[in-house]
Amino acid sequence: LTLRYGSFSKSKEMTHPSFVNLRPFGPVQLEDGSFYEGQWKDHFRCGMGKALFKNGDSYEGYWIDDKPDLLGRMVSVEGDVYEGFISDGKANGKGVFLKLNGYRYVGQFFMDMKH
Repeated sequence: LTLRYGSFSKSKEMTHPSFVNLRPFGPVQLEDGSFYEGQWKDHFRCGMGKALFKNGDSYEGYWIDDKPDLLGRMVSVEGDVYEGFISDGKANGKGVFLKLNGYRYVGQFFMDMKH
């Protein structure tokens, strides 16, 4: 897993039982003030998509049941970047974390914590 600059680059197309009958939509502003562009299923973000959250954080990657999941890239408004495996909106599994000051961690994460 390597950290990429620019747009999130998936290594291969992910498959999941939820990724059936997806439709692209957006960009759209959601009730919470965030913006989303990507795939939907049954009024939920599902499949590949991009979001800009109200607090300035962004996410690009896969969604399941309206939450970031499987694989993606999160960028905080402070400039911190995480790219890797995600579960239920949290860094979970192998990933890369980079801070603007040059700090870099490559390894395992569990519930957003280095593990």
